[in-house]
Amino acid sequence: MKNFPQAVGMFALDRALASPALQSVHASGRLDGLLFDLTVRQTYRNAGKRTLEVVYTFPLASGAVLLGLDVELGGKRLAGVVQAKPDAERRYEQAMADGDSPILLERAADGLYTANLGNLKPGDEAVIEYRYCQLLAFEQDRVRLCIPTTIAPRYGKPGSDTTASPHQMPEESLFAKYPVSLTLDVTGALAQGEIGCATHPCSIKPAPGGVQFALGRGARMDRDVVITLAVPALASFAHSVADDAERVVLASLQPRMAPVVRERIDLKLLVDCSGSMAGQSIASARVALQHVADQLREADSFSFSRFGSEVKHDFQRLAPARSANLKMLRANIAATDADLGGTEMHAALESTFALRGSSEPADVLIVTDGEIWNTEPLVAAARASGHRIFAVGVGAAPAESLLRRLAEASGGACELAAPGESLQAAIERMFARIRQQASTRLRLQWRIDESRDESDDETICAPGWTSPVPVSVFSGDTLHVFAGFADRAPTHVRLFTEDGANGEREIASARIELHSQAGDTLPRMAAASRLGACTETQALALALRYQLVTEHTHCIVVHERADADKAHEFAQLHRVPQMMAAGFGGMGRLGGDPFASDRSVFGNVSHSALPVSEPDRLCFSVSDSSYFDSILVGLDSPDSTPTVPASIESLRAVLDMALRALEAMVEQEALHAMADSDEEAAGSLARTLDACGDARLVDCIDGLFASGWARARAWAWALWLRWMLDLTGADASPEVRSALTALTASVSEAQREDAEQRFEDLWNAGRPLGAGRVVRRLRSRSSQV
Repeated sequence: MKNFPQAVGMFALDRALASPALQSVHASGRLDGLLFDLTVRQTYRNAGKRTLEVVYTFPLASGAVLLGLDVELGGKRLAGVVQAKPDAERRYEQAMADGDSPILLERAADGLYTANLGNLKPGDEAVIEYRYCQLLAFEQDRVRLCIPTTIAPRYGKPGSDTTASPHQMPEESLFAKYPVSLTLDVTGALAQGEIGCATHPCSIKPAPGGVQFALGRGARMDRDVVITLAVPALASFAHSVADDAERVVLASLQPRMAPVVRERIDLKLLVDCSGSMAGQSIASARVALQHVADQLREADSFSFSRFGSEVKHDFQRLAPARSANLKMLRANIAATDADLGGTEMHAALESTFALRGSSEPADVLIVTDGEIWNTEPLVAAARASGHRIFAVGVGAAPAESLLRRLAEASGGACELAAPGESLQAAIERMFARIRQQASTRLRLQWRIDESRDESDDETICAPGWTSPVPVSVFSGDTLHVFAGFADRAPTHVRLFTEDGANGEREIASARIELHSQAGDTLPRMAAASRLGACTETQALALALRYQLVTEHTHCIVVHERADADKAHEFAQLHRVPQMMAAGFGGMGRLGGDPFASDRSVFGNVSHSALPVSEPDRLCFSVSDSSYFDSILVGLDSPDSTPTVPASIESLRAVLDMALRALEAMVEQEALHAMADSDEEAAGSLARTLDACGDARLVDCIDGLFASGWARARAWAWALWLRWMLDLTGADASPEVRSALTALTASVSEAQREDAEQRFEDLWNAGRPLGAGRVVRRLRSRSSQV
């Protein structure tokens, strides 16, 4: 090992991470009725010696509309302007060439935006401040507010629905740590209800007009912030505001009718068993599915399917919900694990749609974190299937936008349950919808007075345009509709549904309140709601008029530097990595108490009792048998012996993270010649890779050599990495492969064979029962690597 490069500790793996460009994020917002307004301040600093071009992709809440961008740099505050995409890009590149500092904000994908900060010189500090608004919905018995902070890794490659360039695609880092603070003023009726936060410690205190919510100290951007507000049923309401020569109306309608309850349901259960679901997400899914089994009645029928890289149907057709079938269902749910590889959701949905057993399309209940790219084919398949899709999203940062689009396109519904939220309550709300015969064929009527006389055409107003009306609505949920009126402004709105042979019936109505105060929030949100129904030319014109960032437009700001302050050197690209989502792929825990996760999936956890996150602790909770036994013992038969198989997908994830760590060392020139006697450097390498591994893999590494000295651990890790590279064919640079070869040069053949046997046993522990074993083909090639 004379020539093996020296490794340094995790704290200096990546110079960019040691001095991250993103320093902190501060957010402040206001919740007034169902309108949520949030301003986010991202602070960047260049503590290095090179001029940087900083690129950071960040999430926005589902349905949020980006309304403003301001930048503070060099003592100036500048406001962004939305321009057509080609114009904004040309201006950005020209400013870069001129040595100025341009800031470009663009839509990267559904719910994702990218900030490009050019020519950030050494010592510079910049603040990017953006504002967005969102319409929340009353869902059965609560209002749920989700503020996303990180983007969990997604399966597959971005497709046609993603407009971002490769350098804008989010990447994750185990070593990224970003603090976040949040204050939120809650006013009106929502301030009178019970406010809770299942994801973070928080404080709530009285404030003018309501209460103020604030995150506790120490919060980081590794999970969504989820705030729930339990209030009595909200009444329907509507607002009208002036917009140039027309008035824009927002109607927020809460249907409250006696729902038509279906005597029987045909339900296809589909659970995501990909590697990203490992740990708390799959544990939550098991608990949710057990509650589903509790809700089934003897007249119902069901199927149960699991998917990852492939789909497995435990029931090949819909089965009657009899005692024997339900017992089998519960056993299959208890044995469900995140062991099926990738997330091929499209194929899984198509295969589930094709299951037979009912005379008409069934409902599909899918439990997933939704972490995939290329979502358009899924939405199209859902719309064409004839099935209603009811999506339950789990995890610390689920892809809410995809799940809601699937539900809305098919006439279903979406529920999200972060760790700490009650899954039982979420399933009960979902089944209240599934049991309903949803109200469909909806029709809005705009009137100048409150008359119920349908023959009085003089009082009916015809809007110039309306935003798309959902295909269905459930009692207890919210329906938001925008409309524009150029001539007469209506005073009332009524919502009708077609009720079979009984014809139409009214299910909601509201008086339209006139608002004369200045403000363009509602008109701009209304414009955003219309974009999907426009041609490309119409969408561009609408986006420019209302200054909206879309797939056709960007927001641009240019800080013009004085001649003496121009940036003359070529800017080095710095991609700001995401914090790894807490619990993603079974990695880490959402709290310090080893059983905190168990309790969180069974019921609500008070924000005051919720443990503070431990982002520094990196382990795979899927390998924590005490954690999983506590769940499985309660769900399986009394005489069963629960086991926790190793996850092959988790091992692949560890390999990917370990290779990234080693590549980072190479890129930052942090690998230097390491002599056999350099125990400290070997220990740094071992500690770095220990941080990437799960508990079972680390135990395997521990058992390879009797000596606990650091160099032996570095040998063991290098052996495992070489074994995994050969088995999976993963890409690794020649520099990394050379370093691994040099590090294992002193390992004897007997030690190498023992190591490969242990690695093979660990890999096979994650194989599905009855699957083939790993072929022992590596030993014959070990001397050639």
